[in-house]
Amino acid sequence: MSENNVKKLTLYCLDCVKASGRVSGFNNLKSNKENKIIITDATEFEADNKEIIEIMTLQALNKSTMSIIKGGLFLEGQRGKDKFYSPLLYSEAELIREGDKIRLVSDEEGMSVNVGLISSLLENDSEKVENIISQLLEIENPEKIDFKKILSGLINLDGFEIKEQNAVILAKMPENIAGLINELKTIAELY
Repeated sequence: MSENNVKKLTLYCLDCVKASGRVSGFNNLKSNKENKIIITDATEFEADNKEIIEIMTLQALNKSTMSIIKGGLFLEGQRGKDKFYSPLLYSEAELIREGDKIRLVSDEEGMSVNVGLISSLLENDSEKVENIISQLLEIENPEKIDFKKILSGLINLDGFEIKEQNAVILAKMPENIAGLINELKTIAELY
């Protein structure tokens, strides 16, 4: 297997593990008090912004179990016993100090669809889930279109509110997958 194929396979596995691990913890960010959510459109902050500094510090101290995420288009509501509060679109991000400012830097390829969240909103018909998810994954740059309209055409969103908000999020990963995610990241970096 060529080095390029190993890297592609590793990144694919990494995405799968992240999606499956986030299904429970990432579907309701309010369920874990360790998660921090700052609703903001800003990508640049003053160097003395206490909330941003707290997120940077906590992530630095917990690199293996906490991630900084840029989230957009928040879904909130309840279905049965399950409560939801999570971004429909997100990307991995970093907070970087630049002089007297702190800048939020996220994935240059755009935001990803929160597949785990959307899958958990669907009934257990695997063909239907696969079809809807594959349609959503074909969309390039979903943050640049009316994603809310597309989603409401594919899924029954009764009982849910979609808020046009952006946020900086510090999210705790379930510890049982955090180690595997770090190993896959290391393998991808080596190739």
